[in-house]
Amino acid sequence: MLGVAHGRFLYSCSTEGKLIFRDLLNDDSDTSNRIFLVQKPVSAVEVRDAEPGVVQVVCAGKGNPVKKYCVDLNRGHQDHGVRRSDICCNIIGHGGTNWWNGGGDTSTGSDWSYAVPTWSVEGVDDWIISTVSVEKTVICGTQNGTVLLFKDGASEVGHRVNLSHFPIRDLAVHGLYVVCHDSMSKVFLLDQNLAILRVYDGLKIGPVSSCKYVFDDSAFDRRRKVATSVGSDTLQMFVVTTNLENRMVIYKLEATAEMVLNMELHSGAPCFDILGHGSNFALLQEICGEAGMVPNKRRQLWQPLGMEATEVAKPRKAINHEL
Repeated sequence: MLGVAHGRFLYSCSTEGKLIFRDLLNDDSDTSNRIFLVQKPVSAVEVRDAEPGVVQVVCAGKGNPVKKYCVDLNRGHQDHGVRRSDICCNIIGHGGTNWWNGGGDTSTGSDWSYAVPTWSVEGVDDWIISTVSVEKTVICGTQNGTVLLFKDGASEVGHRVNLSHFPIRDLAVHGLYVVCHDSMSKVFLLDQNLAILRVYDGLKIGPVSSCKYVFDDSAFDRRRKVATSVGSDTLQMFVVTTNLENRMVIYKLEATAEMVLNMELHSGAPCFDILGHGSNFALLQEICGEAGMVPNKRRQLWQPLGMEATEVAKPRKAINHEL
């Protein structure tokens, strides 16, 4: 699990709960690494920028319910005299006034600290493998195909919806929408109360190794103002996936799902990123062409399953028009 916080700190988190932040601006410094130990095991982690130099971390795993931590990355090793009440991250020290150091190797300058959660949920046995937070809500995907919604500060699950028999991976929030996929063939469009708006079924994306959603940000401001009609407009996005069969597959999702690329890779790609100048959506639009389909066996059109607000439509076979 890798990412960048505040455009400066490269972070990674292991399944054993070792959360490492590396200061890329002071990479040659002896104190460039900040290491925190969170509750293990960890199979899902999200790091979000808060105020300058402060991050909020949401972690969960098998037998390890959702926990939220607040970490202040501005505090260096010279701040040993600062009171605990003055910092955002709760630290369990190991004696004396040297509370910042939980341990570590003095030869490398890397110190570790136990992080104490600011909020946790108990009594939830679901194996959480993905998580995303928005405002005061945390949304999680589980190994058994369920999506959970927690209100910040609540001790119980707020909403629960079962979407698939396969794991729910790579959650994302865009405006009023929640997007996720299972590990094999489906992409789900939900509202922020987990009501099912649309299901794109029969997609040739699995078994998924890595996935990224690329949204059309040009329509975001217009949709954000219409809070009472979340399903009235069709969300446009690209879903870019790599799978365990060493293939990269890209779909463009609107009212229908169009496969725009199905490419064989020389090796697996467990992690990737899109480096565009400005809008990644515009970049993929330019690469993959406009809405009109190009005669090509790699481009296919799929009709998604329509979902009623109160009743899930009966599954039906996806329509495949191969040109």
